[in-house]
Amino acid sequence: MTTRRALLISNPGKEGAENFCKGVFVDIKKYKQFLTSPLGGAWLSSEIVHLDKPTSTQVDAEVYKLGSFGYTFILFTGHGYFSNQTTMLELKENENYDSLNLRKFTTKRTILLDCCRKVVRPERIFKVAMDSAVESLNKRSLTTTECRKYFDKEIENCPDGNIVCYSCVKDEVSGDDGGNGGFYVSSLLEATNNWFKKNDVDLTKDYAKYSIAKAHDAAISLVARLSGDKQHPEITKARSAPYFPFAVMA
Repeated sequence: MTTRRALLISNPGKEGAENFCKGVFVDIKKYKQFLTSPLGGAWLSSEIVHLDKPTSTQVDAEVYKLGSFGYTFILFTGHGYFSNQTTMLELKENENYDSLNLRKFTTKRTILLDCCRKVVRPERIFKVAMDSAVESLNKRSLTTTECRKYFDKEIENCPDGNIVCYSCVKDEVSGDDGGNGGFYVSSLLEATNNWFKKNDVDLTKDYAKYSIAKAHDAAISLVARLSGDKQHPEITKARSAPYFPFAVMA
């Protein structure tokens, strides 16, 4: 059985500041709900760690712990920028973190980075705008134990490696909405909900999986629509499938 750990990292910025992102709190809430749902793989609450405005030392410590798990999932939602050929994440005030460090100590890992990637020297950026999110993921009856079993099965079928999903390409900013969350991470959930509603698999005979690669591809057009075609997600992955599951139906 595959062991799992999810690390959710958030930084909405300083409350009252012009670039404060209320949507970051929405992102964290929705991803906790999604991961622990049957559709999201039936993660246990004890398998999910949330760090809000942490220090670099705290993030490093948690990333190191991830090395002992078979499959890991990392979400960062908040402020960021691109500098010196890497995406930098803003943690607590005046403390930044190289996102490449999130790829350490891993065999199988999915990384979602919903942050700006505006190229800076180092000026600060702010996020703007709006999005939609997932409602009623579980209208069809899913079996928690079966979803967890097949989620693990799909992970075991995948080769070792990292899949890194960025909310935008280099030198773009990443949109945020106080009511619905970040454009990208909420669009991933919206794409998954669309897949869920349209999938007619007979769950008495089979199961269905939705890979992170397919969810990402489906989210691209949603993000483009929300941003007025000013934000374009991109993904770094192996050239060949299979890719890690993002959702399952069983």
